Amino acid sequence: MPVQSRWVLPQELIDTIIYDLSEDTSTLKACVIVCQNWRPISQSALFRTIRFDQQTMVAYDRSMELLAGTLSENPKLGDLVRAFYVQWAGDHLYKFLKIAAFRSLEQVAMRHMSWVQYTDEGLRCTHKLFQLPSMKTVELFDTTFEEAKDLAKFFEACGPNIKTLRLHRVCFLKRVTGDPSIPYMLHGMDRPKPETEELEFIPENRPKLQTLEIVRGSASYLAEWLFEKKSPFDLSEVEELRFEEDIERNNLDNLAKLLRICSNNLKSLDIYAPREPLNPNNINIRAPTMPNLRNLTISGIGRYAISSAVPWLSQITSDSGIRKLTIKFRFGSALARSVTKPTMNWDDLDNTIDNLPLMSLEDIEVKIPKRDRQTDEDVEKIYRSYLPKVTERSICRLTIL
Repeated sequence: MPVQSRWVLPQELIDTIIYDLSEDTSTLKACVIVCQNWRPISQSALFRTIRFDQQTMVAYDRSMELLAGTLSENPKLGDLVRAFYVQWAGDHLYKFLKIAAFRSLEQVAMRHMSWVQYTDEGLRCTHKLFQLPSMKTVELFDTTFEEAKDLAKFFEACGPNIKTLRLHRVCFLKRVTGDPSIPYMLHGMDRPKPETEELEFIPENRPKLQTLEIVRGSASYLAEWLFEKKSPFDLSEVEELRFEEDIERNNLDNLAKLLRICSNNLKSLDIYAPREPLNPNNINIRAPTMPNLRNLTISGIGRYAISSAVPWLSQITSDSGIRKLTIKFRFGSALARSVTKPTMNWDDLDNTIDNLPLMSLEDIEVKIPKRDRQTDEDVEKIYRSYLPKVTERSICRLTIL
């Protein structure tokens, strides 16, 4: 019997179907039959985002088969999909692309994927998705490639309308040590130059990115690959940039180069303060360099990262247009590895923020993670004890993570 209600399926019920009933094939099929009889507006809401994040391969495979069967019976449902989240292998997309066209797909996210497991057919399917005129956002999470030229091959066929690229914990596994079991990114040796020179494909109309996120993984190597001449992406129009690399005594050279490319149009910047930086002044966020910067986030703040944050904040002058400043704390055992005494303390950070000569500043947000057995009151005490002057300002607020 068709459902006459105009309301879509509640999120709680969707979660129950995905997580609790994923092993029950008959129940899932019954849900699909019901959904097929829904009004078009309800179908549109249900199929707008397809997310595969099951915890077991059995549940994952059954969900894949179920979706393939649903699309086979009604291929037009593929035109309703706006976002697709897939994990473990891009080859699964081939199954769906043979059935539906996904003409309205705007976002693809891939998680826990390895280039070694990618087949030629899977790569062609991925390129087909990337080339869709509607495609705007591509995201990779927890993904590994052998080297930069593999990543270049992965992105060699991108549509011109892609505006957002997120690379979170994307790693290169090319060995540069005598021990083949040690990736270079964990060994601390000099990184080799990305091998993009051998590529025959040089994109003519490269997508002009507006949002770029490089978070951990082989962050410096990724940045170096992106500003190569043969990179598949144009960074000259980036407006939002997030760069996070947690390496002790980082010289920040690649981040500095990345900022020089993006500086003119940059409106939002999120950078990670390294512990004991070799040259924090290598990063230039002054108003003449970034005239359009409105939101500045400095994350990774801890005892040993203050020496990075203070020089950056000291560059801010009265002619800067920054309206929102976010300070994101980080605590944990990683900070205990340093054996030297911090060169700056919390008072230095507090005074620097409090003395910012910004008439345009409208919001100061301090983000602090809550550790095990801590209450919200405990976090608020940390907030007020570390930044006593800043917390007295009316525009300052605390966000507990």
